[in-house]
Amino acid sequence: MKAQPILDIDRGSYTEIVRYVLPGDSRNEEAVFVFARVDDIGVFTPIELYFVPPEGFVHRSPFFLELTDDTRAAVIKRAHDLTASVLEIHSHPSQFQAEFSESDIRGFHEFVPHMLWRLKRRPYAAIVVARSSFDSLAWFESEVAPVPMVLRFEDGAIHAPTGTTHSTWGQEETTYE
Repeated sequence: MKAQPILDIDRGSYTEIVRYVLPGDSRNEEAVFVFARVDDIGVFTPIELYFVPPEGFVHRSPFFLELTDDTRAAVIKRAHDLTASVLEIHSHPSQFQAEFSESDIRGFHEFVPHMLWRLKRRPYAAIVVARSSFDSLAWFESEVAPVPMVLRFEDGAIHAPTGTTHSTWGQEETTYE
């Protein structure tokens, strides 16, 4: 990858995703998976969306979510069938400025290497959406640490992530018991 990764998405799809993960009547985290083609310079182009239903979670709260084994397996299988990369989008409904949580980061350290392996080294990315902003990270086979991803809409408008998580990547405590 030579440039900053981009999620090339139409406003309608992005609005649909944000409304799903930040519904007015829920305080719990929600999730959507985007299956995408990724070109040589890191542009993610969505080909299919999967809106995780309530039964797709083991647990959800305002601060944490855990997918069922069946949901994780279905996402991996669908990505494999589509020969696609995976972009996870989830919400932090209690945050004003978006950033990934400590539990998200711990999960990435465990889950991302597994996803890169399962998806035959196709890139993996994540976006967290808060009420006023988003943060993002993308992993590529040749990179040790993730890089932030921007959104580009069909009119060419670019929206940048908060970058908060990326600016502190590697500084988190990694104590596992």
